[in-house]
Amino acid sequence: MYIGQTISAIDFNNLSSKGRKSSKALYAPSDDKLRQMDAVYDFYVKHADHVQYAVTLQTKLVVKRDQDLSEKQRISIEDDFRIFAKRLQREVYGMGHRRKPQKFSLMLLPILEGSLFSPEGLRTLHYHIGIGNVPPDMDMKKLRSIILAQWEKTSYGQMDISIKPGNQGWMSYITKEVEQGNVNCCDWLNAFVPEIALYS
Repeated sequence: MYIGQTISAIDFNNLSSKGRKSSKALYAPSDDKLRQMDAVYDFYVKHADHVQYAVTLQTKLVVKRDQDLSEKQRISIEDDFRIFAKRLQREVYGMGHRRKPQKFSLMLLPILEGSLFSPEGLRTLHYHIGIGNVPPDMDMKKLRSIILAQWEKTSYGQMDISIKPGNQGWMSYITKEVEQGNVNCCDWLNAFVPEIALYS
């Protein structure tokens, strides 16, 4: 299921903060904001057991102070990531991804981090991703090669990537901007959780 199609069904009113750490928001968030933060955190972290690899992809986009420019950056890189994700799925699963996407697809849980960085630091936006449902015969070296080749084809990707075995702490780590009140860092439109990943 594409998470972007299901997030609207989350009942924010009935969520508690039992899974999320105490808020480290840069301001005092409203009750609605806290519920959204809880929903985002819980939604990502509940898939932690299915994350096989922790991936970081650097972009060429330097953080902007101007809010309008920052929003344009986010839209641009999310569009870039959408194309990257389609190519990645095709390279890993071939035509099986199109025929049976709920079985032959990578689980992708992306977070776009960096919008809270100080512009003076010349820091770049980057993706943290939890990846699961990797074919059993594909090792980390092969997956890294495929990811690098496809990320190189994007408009904003830098050839600076990291991949390591995933663990439960990874999903908590990559949602740290959510803890600071930035729920927009979650790239819902490009997140994908195949049904088979939930039962493996």
